[in-house]
Amino acid sequence: MLIGQERTGKTSLKKSLKGEHFNEKEESTVGIDTDSLYFKVSTEIWNSGKVKGEEKFEPEVQFEHLAAAKVISEFLRQQGANITRFWPKLHSRLASNSESGLESDSKSDSESGSESTLEPLEESSTSSSRNKSTKPSKNIESLHRKLPEEVARLVEKMLQEKEKANHEDSIYSVLWDFGGQSVYYETHPIFLTEKAIYILVSDLSRGPDEKANPPIKTGLFERKVDIDCNKTNLDYLDFWMSSIYSLVSPEVLSSQETAPNVVPRRLPPVFLVCTHADVPFGGSNARDLALKTYGFLQRKTYKEHLYKDVFVVDNTKSGSEEECIEVTRLREEVLAVAREMQLTKEEIPVKWLRYENKLREKRDKWITFEEAKRIAFEACGIQEDEEFSTLLNFLHDQRIVIHFSGSPELERMVILDHQWLVDVLKSVITVRPFKHTEHPVKDLWMRLEETGILDKKLIDHAWKDLLDDQGCHESLIAIMERLSLISPWSSSKDSKQYLVPSMLMSPPTDDVLQLLDSVNAPSLFLTFASGRVPPGLFSRLILHFLQWCVEEWKCKVSPQLFHNFAMFYILPDQGISVIFWCHSSVIEVAVCSGDNDEKIADISRAVRWQLRFILECMWKEFHWLSNVKYDMCVCCPVCSRPGSGKCRDHDVRGCECLHFLSESDLRKRRHCDRPGRSLLGDRRIRVKQFECWFLFGEEEEGAGLSTNQQLQALHATSHGDSLGVKGIFSIEGTKRKDLALPESIKTSIQSIPLNSASDVKDIVIKFQEALQLEPTSLVSPEPETKSMIRGLALRAKSEKRDDLVRHLREITPASTTGPLLNEDMSVGCLPHKQYKDLTFSLSVRGRWKLLADRLGFSQIEMCFLDERVVNPSDVVLGAVAKHRHLSVGEMYDTLVDCELPVVADIM
Repeated sequence: MLIGQERTGKTSLKKSLKGEHFNEKEESTVGIDTDSLYFKVSTEIWNSGKVKGEEKFEPEVQFEHLAAAKVISEFLRQQGANITRFWPKLHSRLASNSESGLESDSKSDSESGSESTLEPLEESSTSSSRNKSTKPSKNIESLHRKLPEEVARLVEKMLQEKEKANHEDSIYSVLWDFGGQSVYYETHPIFLTEKAIYILVSDLSRGPDEKANPPIKTGLFERKVDIDCNKTNLDYLDFWMSSIYSLVSPEVLSSQETAPNVVPRRLPPVFLVCTHADVPFGGSNARDLALKTYGFLQRKTYKEHLYKDVFVVDNTKSGSEEECIEVTRLREEVLAVAREMQLTKEEIPVKWLRYENKLREKRDKWITFEEAKRIAFEACGIQEDEEFSTLLNFLHDQRIVIHFSGSPELERMVILDHQWLVDVLKSVITVRPFKHTEHPVKDLWMRLEETGILDKKLIDHAWKDLLDDQGCHESLIAIMERLSLISPWSSSKDSKQYLVPSMLMSPPTDDVLQLLDSVNAPSLFLTFASGRVPPGLFSRLILHFLQWCVEEWKCKVSPQLFHNFAMFYILPDQGISVIFWCHSSVIEVAVCSGDNDEKIADISRAVRWQLRFILECMWKEFHWLSNVKYDMCVCCPVCSRPGSGKCRDHDVRGCECLHFLSESDLRKRRHCDRPGRSLLGDRRIRVKQFECWFLFGEEEEGAGLSTNQQLQALHATSHGDSLGVKGIFSIEGTKRKDLALPESIKTSIQSIPLNSASDVKDIVIKFQEALQLEPTSLVSPEPETKSMIRGLALRAKSEKRDDLVRHLREITPASTTGPLLNEDMSVGCLPHKQYKDLTFSLSVRGRWKLLADRLGFSQIEMCFLDERVVNPSDVVLGAVAKHRHLSVGEMYDTLVDCELPVVADIM
């Protein structure tokens, strides 16, 4: 896959690899240019659709060709040196069958499903010489019966031409050339896959740190230049690398133990290729300039995806006698990496290859899921739903088809034509130039251009000539929502509306800086392990936050929305607003309090908790965020410029080299430990300035309050009353219930011997005697008796007599003994089994709603979880574990209060 900025020479590099002549006036790639023919990955010119010594063959035969090569290589490997004796036999047997016989065999095999895989031709190492002489003939016969018609013919041809050696260990691939125009940056991530090798192209004729050409958006009547976009050429490289990094979990490393010096440590591999070596920027040395770019990428989190060297290419030599030596070296290194990658060694059933060809033969833009399934079952020998699902996932992972799951709308379409999908999506996330046919909807086009709001009526208009099926409209809208190309926009109008983030223009940078500098409180920063904000996250975050503002704050004033910037007026009468600014690597959040500084802390904490909740929900809802790790931080006041969040070295706001401190960092130490960033003698960090976001010291006990509970207190003071710390903590929360036992009872419990030799039944009898309890009192204990039993259970756990607690659970009602786990343990430290069982139990009959309501989740939050999240109980427990700081004992009592005693005893 060739990726990179617009006009960097990606298409020319593809021509260099294929040995085609350089075109100085090469046109920009529109969308994605995919080769329909496979090429052999080699050190020689990559000729699509050709294998050495053969003429071009049609794409529908290619996979059978490769399958035949696999059969031959396996046959040769197992038959050994004596294979030359059996060529005539195999040729004779294949030639003696009529075409009708081949077709009959092929049809029979397809219907019976016998061609599921290319089975090995086994030969016993202990067989007699007589058996050795007859076995190959039987194998040949068996081999022929199992092959589809096309493969059988190709096996014969390849044996006749004796090309067995040329096909052994060959690797075949296709080239994808991604257009670099800004409009396609929204759709390209759909097609990125971890099952690929990437060539990231950079243009040496442009200064790496120079501001890139600003994006140009097509308007209804004129083009618009986004003059406030400050992206540099390096930023675009950073975008592509971060997108690739987010494809796989950060913990997953390359498993290529055999060649650690060939394959990058993390897959998929990325080759950095710097073009225009003949005209480097500013007359610099091309290699030095390329190393500067390579060094920039090597300092990032995604560095382990990069190949061990950079390539400096002059595409003007393409197709000439004197080919660029770096292009030759690139072919060699790509082949070396491909040979070591596991995906090139995976065995694929022949019927899967046949299925791909059947789809290609249809030449449709898309087909329904039912049609795709029918082809698999009727024409390719697929017999099980599970195998078909695996096959479809395999083809999607390879981006041979595009298919999503999760809802009926998403599952309905199986998309076969990638460029068609790009064109369809582009037609509604960009504005088309005015024609007389657009006059009836010109107001809708203008609204999309000016505000980024897309009306469903406009979607129907734009797609009327492209799509006849209205159900297809709903499926494509679901796909666009899934990929964050659009997001539902709440509106009082009858027609549905959506926000298109890519249509928003950048905000004036100076105005934003001036606004943030006027905020008295420090900003909160969302940081990401990848070092870059994941594509599509910011717009989703903003829309969920807007929904919360409307529901909780009853906001009447519309927010100000720009590309990567938003401002919400949550209490406009009091001058209180929340600001979001998305930098390349972090998201900055600030609360502007106007002249209400006494409320800043309460509102900031409510905002922070809600952000946590939204992010947890998004992580569960969107697969592309599952590998992303984030944290909430503040900017170090010692080594970063106070008040403006600027890096001292680069004088850039939100620079990636800023020193960010998480809540845990502030709790572990109160000084800046980053060397070489400041000459100040005093390196102490005064954490009190960050108490608007994080609670420290005595106030920390109130950190468990949810957004809803904090808002109840905030709304209670909306008439101007000051809200103190006690006001928040007076709200009913979920604090653990202390055992209010008289000293005499505690003494009696303490006097009961619990040594390891004591039988649990004897201990219970002594317990009843010491506290003068009736024998039946344990069956239906009164509240006072329950407290006594829990006191005994606490002591038993402290003396490692968990067997006593288990026995007490057998003879008393549920929720009597308290948790078997340590009551002071954080819910976030629950063992995996208990956490899983708790999640499953809360999912039954909507029990999680009782817990969420008790914990203070708002109705809108619970409705969102119920409708949009697959496992809402997991989100609720995750919020409790990570952000509420509740102990196991507190959670146990909360579940009991929710009348879920059996669920409580899971702990």
